[in-house]
Amino acid sequence: MQVQIGVDENTLAQLKVGQTANITADALPGKTLTGRVSKIGLLATTTSGIISLPVTIAVDPTDAPIAPGLSATVEINTK
Repeated sequence: MQVQIGVDENTLAQLKVGQTANITADALPGKTLTGRVSKIGLLATTTSGIISLPVTIAVDPTDAPIAPGLSATVEINTK
């Protein structure tokens, strides 16, 4: 399973492949999943004046009932 997020250009310099991430999904209240940055895209997009690049987070194996299309919040550990 993967999560695709948009990361603004100001944050991009802090990211690298392999960094860990914590993922929370609206469908799983109180549960935090883990993952890692697996890909940083090359093609930027602009939405409402904000430039962002796609970043893919590979979700670590879990028995949580997740499915494609669910909304999620991702916090990437940049330290």
